[in-house]
Amino acid sequence: MAASWFVTPSIVRLPLSDGQWLDVKQELTAGEERAMFAAMGELRPETRLAGSGVREQWIVAYVLAWSLTDDEGRPVAFSAGALDALRGARLAEIWDAINAHDERVRDARDEEKKTRDGINPSSPS
Repeated sequence: MAASWFVTPSIVRLPLSDGQWLDVKQELTAGEERAMFAAMGELRPETRLAGSGVREQWIVAYVLAWSLTDDEGRPVAFSAGALDALRGARLAEIWDAINAHDERVRDARDEEKKTRDGINPSSPS
């Protein structure tokens, strides 16, 4: 049976340090990716991904919820504004978790495609 051409919405919980977590989309749809890139604006070869707002747009596209609370233990709703209030190292941790998740999803999709197309990387050519 052929793999679906459509994204089936599902949620993955990604662990963070200090017992915190992110609930993220398993996979972005084509429309979500398009909207994310549009929000990033024009990218030039000299654009630095980590410091250009690209990272934040990627996070906003993926994250549905998180476990973060304020200093008094009250839940902080996920938003772009809440991202801006984070410490830089914590934002980097969230970026790393989402980036690793995205890489795992892409690797699994590539492996599935190889299997579906009958490509066996361990067999001699």
